[in-house]
Amino acid sequence: MGAAVAAQARRSGAEVLWCSDGRSPETMHRAEQYGLSAVGGLSEMADRADVILSLCPPAAAEDVARSVAACSYSGTYVDGNAVSPRR
Repeated sequence: MGAAVAAQARRSGAEVLWCSDGRSPETMHRAEQYGLSAVGGLSEMADRADVILSLCPPAAAEDVARSVAACSYSGTYVDGNAVSPRR
């Protein structure tokens, strides 16, 4: 789902950053296919991005949010993950 959202944002003219650290060759191929701009790590993304949209497996959603917060990110963080309303 993340690749489809990123592709649409690119078609709308946005620069889309993605964190390449630890990602699979398949993910890297999709990022290249859609013209996404790689950043080496989350701290670089937090420094450059106005908006961070988190689309990841639900089990990782809280860890991703904590990691972004640890970077002192001051932009808009959108948690677009399928987690229960209680969380």
